Amino acid sequence: MDRRTLVLILILTAIWGTGPVVARFLVGVSGEITPTDLALVRWIIAFTFLFIMLSRNQSLNETKLTFKADWLRFLAIGATIAIFGLLFLFGVSLSFAVNAALLTNLHPMFIAILAHLFLNEKTGVKQLLGISAAVIGMLVVVTNGDLSSLVLSEQFVGDLLLILSAFAWSIQSLLARKYVKKYGGLQTITLSVPFTIIVLIPFALIFGNMQSLFAVSLIGFLLILYFSLGISGIGYVLWFLILRRIETAKASVSILIVPIYTIIFAAIFLNEPITLMVVAGTMLVLTGIYLVTTVK
Repeated sequence: MDRRTLVLILILTAIWGTGPVVARFLVGVSGEITPTDLALVRWIIAFTFLFIMLSRNQSLNETKLTFKADWLRFLAIGATIAIFGLLFLFGVSLSFAVNAALLTNLHPMFIAILAHLFLNEKTGVKQLLGISAAVIGMLVVVTNGDLSSLVLSEQFVGDLLLILSAFAWSIQSLLARKYVKKYGGLQTITLSVPFTIIVLIPFALIFGNMQSLFAVSLIGFLLILYFSLGISGIGYVLWFLILRRIETAKASVSILIVPIYTIIFAAIFLNEPITLMVVAGTMLVLTGIYLVTTVK
């Protein structure tokens, strides 16, 4: 791996590592914006940025032809992105940033299970060990080592939503797999996001409070902009640049350090404690994900 690729990975993982912390602050700590409103605003801003980046790489006519040919698949991908976003933001509003980082990163485990069930992909011993380690680590983090508190813990509902968000992301990844290879990652996500926005609008109208956006503090506004443009816009562009330079498997393993950043940032900015159980659970989850993602 060359130095430029390493720098891109370090920047991307730092950006994505702040995601759960920023989201937790906005929808859980300060409460300046509802999860539905943040989900909608996030993708409106991100789509504007992604569309500009896509327009620089190809003509508008080519984009229209691609959209017309596979709009139904883009609809499915966009809808699952919306579901993931809602589950994640509602989940992190009720749980901790560290839990959000770890539990949403369980999606490789779900991808392996779904691929085995529906795509007839074989599950080897290494994958089974990885899935087992990830599940044990997840339970350690969620319960802080006390299994009797699983359902009684205050953040149980939030953690459950975060696990479901990882499942939604795995479905989205499987839906997008063929089209990312066919059209490229940037074009696939850019053409899917309009459907994400359409799906999110009714949720924002029913459960949100868009008028509150005009009353957010300067810090809140900057964090919303960062969450939308930085994490969802620039973050994805950096990810696609990395995928051009190294194999997907290596790139997937490299972003395993994202939760490490989240643990540090959450401790500094949200005063979330770094307990022995959190560290142990994190190591188990990351080991499990590593085993699953490095299977040939």
